[in-house]
Amino acid sequence: YTLAAKVPIAQFLAQQKFDILILDEAHFLQTKSSDRTKQILKIIWPSVNKRIALSGTPFLSSVVGAYPLFSRMMPGHFGKEVEFGARYSNPEPNPWNPYKFIYKGIKNAEELSSVIKKNFLIRYKKADVLKDLPKTTWKNVYLDKKYSHKEYERAIKQAVEQGLITGDERTIPTHIMSLRKFQGELKIAPVAEYIELLLEQEIPIV
Repeated sequence: YTLAAKVPIAQFLAQQKFDILILDEAHFLQTKSSDRTKQILKIIWPSVNKRIALSGTPFLSSVVGAYPLFSRMMPGHFGKEVEFGARYSNPEPNPWNPYKFIYKGIKNAEELSSVIKKNFLIRYKKADVLKDLPKTTWKNVYLDKKYSHKEYERAIKQAVEQGLITGDERTIPTHIMSLRKFQGELKIAPVAEYIELLLEQEIPIV
């Protein structure tokens, strides 16, 4: 965010025409007057096709802090910031700036909650939804022989054994990590095939 707040960098990123923009800890963009919020939402945001904003705390000091992102994700739905603030918070005169308000508390919380649930993806805790989930089914999915490369696995295991015999144990962690990485990559294609099969049969997957 610190780098993207600089106009030349924000313009450079926008010129790359990325397909997707992922904003982790998106609540860092709650102050609309900050450089990072302005450059990211006004320069980078329009340059991509898809955007994902992730946050565990979308509301920090004020519910109105979420307006910069909410208004970008749902253009036109919330109106102007003062309208959003008047609808979902309690505006009070700002003694330091007569042209701005201080927003305190929240109102129409059920309405805002409904809008969020209908339009945003919410991650619930397992304990909150466990009663609604189907019973867990465990099944061993065996790899087809076409996904097996025994010679490569054998070569790595021999290299590990050789390291133990010769006492050169420095290379052993590297060999083990290579084997684990290779074994993990082998599972990607068959697991994808298995999931596609379940989806075709309309079997629910969590």
